[in-house]
Amino acid sequence: MTATEVVGLVLLVPVLLVASPSSAETPDQLLHMLGTSLMSFRAMSGEQYAALEPVPDGAMLRGIARELLLSSFGKPDNCEPFNGPSVHGAECEPSDTWSYWFFYLPRGSRGGGPELWLRFDDHNLVEEVCNPLTNRTRRR
Repeated sequence: MTATEVVGLVLLVPVLLVASPSSAETPDQLLHMLGTSLMSFRAMSGEQYAALEPVPDGAMLRGIARELLLSSFGKPDNCEPFNGPSVHGAECEPSDTWSYWFFYLPRGSRGGGPELWLRFDDHNLVEEVCNPLTNRTRRR
């Protein structure tokens, strides 16, 4: 095992073991655990792929306010404006569908991992969990 692999394992252990969203019993617990996981993935670097495991059911997030989601998770990783193409980052806030990515993909890799797609209603509440944290295969 190389030094890079050891560092990658050290970084992965807190993310995958400390933030275990599958054990959440309430929407608030799930928000907190997913938010913590998301911050960890966004802070990662290096050559080691990481993904949220086990993948929790995101159905508990139905009825959560957009503002609470934004304060817990930050800006979405992707979104789909009503009747428009997907965009990233700052343009996402008014969109009716947001996506959050619960994986770290090293530079030069292709693929993805668990994603959470949320659709909002006219009252800015999560109406639908579109892809309850689906897991896609990564490729290098």
